Amino acid sequence: MPQVLQNSARPFKIYFADDADPAAGKTGVTGVSTKLAKSGLAEGTVSPTIDERGGGWYEVTPLAAHRDTLGESAWTFSATGVKDAIRLEEVVAFDSQDGANMGLSQLEVAAAVLANVINVTDNSDGTFDYVIRNSANSADLITLRVTPATGDRSIV
Repeated sequence: MPQVLQNSARPFKIYFADDADPAAGKTGVTGVSTKLAKSGLAEGTVSPTIDERGGGWYEVTPLAAHRDTLGESAWTFSATGVKDAIRLEEVVAFDSQDGANMGLSQLEVAAAVLANVINVTDNSDGTFDYVIRNSANSADLITLRVTPATGDRSIV
């Protein structure tokens, strides 16, 4: 099930199969009735923009209001001479296609920040100290001493 950003009007494709020959796409479909059932709500009639793209494929451009409720939504498209087209989608609070906001383009920055927040020191006696620091003022918040050979851990 595709995930779409809440309140987005990102278009999607549907396919209308011909009633007489379901293996064939139907062109020239008009008078499409569109119903939308948002997460936890009753199904209602909506009016997105629908444009033919060829070979039975149509592009649907919803309104932002069609995706204002988080959770699963079900679209049903029906018209004379075609099999109903169904689309299920999950409306989410993040944009999976935005590398910056999903953090993908910021991984190097995040790693640099963590290097300044978590510091590991080899004490040369078989123990390691993991020091967690406040990134704002570099004050030590906690030190965890680990002895790998025994599995012992202690806060110092």
